[in-house]
Amino acid sequence: MTTFKEYGEARSQRIRRFQKALAIVSIVSFLGSTVAGTVHMFTSSSDPSHQLTTDSSQEPKLEMQAKGYESVLRREPENQVALEELAKIRLQMNNSVEARPLLEKLVKLNPSRQDYQALLLQAKAKTNQ
Repeated sequence: MTTFKEYGEARSQRIRRFQKALAIVSIVSFLGSTVAGTVHMFTSSSDPSHQLTTDSSQEPKLEMQAKGYESVLRREPENQVALEELAKIRLQMNNSVEARPLLEKLVKLNPSRQDYQALLLQAKAKTNQ
């Protein structure tokens, strides 16, 4: 028959082994997610014009989203979220002509936003080509 002391020691050893295993799994998971995020950061393109291009398989989806934002803008012409998203969709669809007025309105509403000004310059450059 085992004594209470032996039982307590055996139990504490099992608990320590479980804690060590849990710590190892946690460390491996943390390092794995960190490495995956770092690799993705370095392999993904940081060029904003690359992120705004699209292929033909997304065209119908983008058109539906654009129609939704257009209906919002008919009700609320100053809705900045709808203006911004519709402008981004137009740029993704390589339709700089329709994106320009939206971006000009956004720049007029928010002159301090550098990202709107950069997108407007990008749209103007594509329109003038």
